Amino acid sequence: MATSPDLVTSDTLVAWAQGVAVPWISDHWLLAVTAAVVGAACLGHVLADLNRAHRASSAGAAKLREIRERAKACHRQLVELEGRAGIADVAEKIRDEPPYFLGIYDAAEPWSDKQRELETAEVTLHQQHLSRRLRDLYFSVQDAELCKELIAKARQEGDLTADYFHQERANAAARLQVARQRLDAAKWGQTQWWSWASLWGVLLIGIGSYFFGPPGALGGLLVGYFNGRRLEHGAARARESAIADADRDRDEAERGLKDAEEIWNRVRNEPQTFSRREVSTGQPDPRHSTADFPAEPGAAA
Repeated sequence: MATSPDLVTSDTLVAWAQGVAVPWISDHWLLAVTAAVVGAACLGHVLADLNRAHRASSAGAAKLREIRERAKACHRQLVELEGRAGIADVAEKIRDEPPYFLGIYDAAEPWSDKQRELETAEVTLHQQHLSRRLRDLYFSVQDAELCKELIAKARQEGDLTADYFHQERANAAARLQVARQRLDAAKWGQTQWWSWASLWGVLLIGIGSYFFGPPGALGGLLVGYFNGRRLEHGAARARESAIADADRDRDEAERGLKDAEEIWNRVRNEPQTFSRREVSTGQPDPRHSTADFPAEPGAAA
């Protein structure tokens, strides 16, 4: 008796589902679970590094706020001392005097490197000019002890300024570390879709086989396949988006660190207005050259 082609095709598919597909998935179920656990462990390691970087960044931000509050308190104390010496109004006027940039704008193209160089030079010259005027003002105070207090407080304010920008550089480095860890996490993320697809496939085949026998198992296999493709495409889109966002954050953090390093290198080489010897004597030090006394991070602690 001849066999119907349709019946042969149906029996072949059912036999394939029973003899190949279902046993293969059943045999590899433990492998899928093991791979999922290993992938989760690797991702957990990356996330642990990211968490540590986050804690370091948060601690740096708290330290920066502390330095800022100390600097504000120091400046208030300096202004009080200037008030006692009768020079508060003159000192504040000197500090508030802005640099003169009008000539620079005519000497170079806007936003050009030359203009930035001229602006930096003008700021440096302006700061030197203010330092000389403040030195003359402080040394004009007749009370020797009060003059020493003014000089010591001015140096403390300069040291706190150095501490602030030094910490900003450290915070920028911490932010870059966080951004790099986020990029690593984004690359590792969304890589376990196939484990979930395998588990869903086993579940769907099992449900189909339980309720409908071999044809149900075949249907579960097909549904599991298309569900796996859906998970794959969704994971790929999410991963690409996360990597692009993390890559932008890393680039921004790198620029932030570069700017912070430039500012710190400039600040740490800026001279203190007064020398250490002048703090103890209250008299102008003839050997003092402002370029020889850069601010020191941590000196105000």
